[in-house]
Amino acid sequence: MPLRERLRSSAPYLFILVGLVWIALAYDAYTNLLGWPAGVCLVSGVLLRFRRDANVTVSFSRAASLFGFLVSAYQVYVASLLIGGPFTVLASSSVAAFSLFAAVHVILFYSAGGQQKKG
Repeated sequence: MPLRERLRSSAPYLFILVGLVWIALAYDAYTNLLGWPAGVCLVSGVLLRFRRDANVTVSFSRAASLFGFLVSAYQVYVASLLIGGPFTVLASSSVAAFSLFAAVHVILFYSAGGQQKKG
């Protein structure tokens, strides 16, 4: 089975897993900003699990992954402003973690794609 097909078949579970990670990050940071990507990732995972063929599901899931990417990129930007000050170690680890998380959202974007039209 090709990698793309494996990603498509496990996409609902990946979205739910990423949503749970967002919940943990929101709880740890005491912020509601990180709660929004958690909610949309969880809803996308449920929709992909039960309504995979609906056009709305694919569009919503891709929008959710794009939203998560944008929030991750914003967190990288905010943390990068702190590099060079007294919080360099914390900021560097935050930049690395959210950069990796942004890359995960790019993978989610491509795994949420609909079935290819044949014929």
